[in-house]
Amino acid sequence: MKHFETIADRETGEWLSQPKLIGEVDASEWNAKVDTEYAHYDTYEIASDEGTIEPETAAITVRWAD
Repeated sequence: MKHFETIADRETGEWLSQPKLIGEVDASEWNAKVDTEYAHYDTYEIASDEGTIEPETAAITVRWAD
């Protein structure tokens, strides 16, 4: 699955940047990842621009802002 990264506020979880595509990951390996104090590993749904195609599940690394 596609792998994205973003920066987020540690207190609110609000994303402070647009997700940036950084590569691809294996879904089963991704789902086994454990969060750290610096990053949260999750998935999210990417909607198509036209809204006619089913959303795609992608991996996202959420790095906490300092």
